[in-house]
Amino acid sequence: MRHFPRPSIRGVSLTMAMLLLARAAAQDITLEAPDSAVVGAPLAVHWQGGGAVRDFITIVAADTPEGKYEAYQYANQSPVTLTVPPTPGAYEIRYLGEVAPYPTLARQALTVTDTAATLEAPASVTAGADVSIAWDGPNHPRDFITVVPAGTPEGKYEVYTYTSKGSPLIVRAPDEPGDYEIRYLMGSGGYRSLGSVPLVITGTEAALEFPQSVPAGAGFDVRWQGPDNVQDFITIVPAGAPARAYDAYVYTARGNPVKLNAPEEAGAYEVRYLTGQTYASLAAGALTVT
Repeated sequence: MRHFPRPSIRGVSLTMAMLLLARAAAQDITLEAPDSAVVGAPLAVHWQGGGAVRDFITIVAADTPEGKYEAYQYANQSPVTLTVPPTPGAYEIRYLGEVAPYPTLARQALTVTDTAATLEAPASVTAGADVSIAWDGPNHPRDFITVVPAGTPEGKYEVYTYTSKGSPLIVRAPDEPGDYEIRYLMGSGGYRSLGSVPLVITGTEAALEFPQSVPAGAGFDVRWQGPDNVQDFITIVPAGAPARAYDAYVYTARGNPVKLNAPEEAGAYEVRYLTGQTYASLAAGALTVT
């Protein structure tokens, strides 16, 4: 989540900061929240007193200089909900005054503890297949599970499914064979990985059978063999069309054979089996339209 800079009032003097602190003392602003929380968890913070229009509450590292802040919520209702930082350690919940230099009007210590996730999945699947993944983890808002090439830097992700879908859940395997990792990533704070398991993706093939020549506009059957993964399809394109190009098509889920209609213009074409995920061609054959 992006947090834009808070508006400030230029030229606010030390006197103003002292007035805000005096206000806090007069109103006896207090915070109430757990003493500890798990990384990435939602945290309800109750407060009393205060309540100026743009006062706000934030969680920062314990040694953060005064006036600095991270993700925040305005103190316009109690409780407010903040997301616990993604790294364990000593932190403070701070209630900050509404204008720069944002003096701390109340504070409470917070210990952030670590957590982990476990994953169970097949050791190997074919390219483009659905992978069933059982998991155990914190299941905080927007946590997700993804499949990435082995050695991918922390915080990076590709196709994913939110853990809110339950366990087990389904993630689509990439179309490119190779060594991969299934990772459980936190939904906040840079997408930190809480657990991973290796996954080998093997190649897959397809084959097509259809007439070599058909009249323009005529319907014809295409028999196929292939993985029949979600949204795989068979298409007709002009001969020499770029990779991943497609025109009129039919999903393989429609059955075997599928029926296609030849283009209205005579010429040289290709019938191709394309994957539904990246439109990679698994098989192709020449077709003459007369």
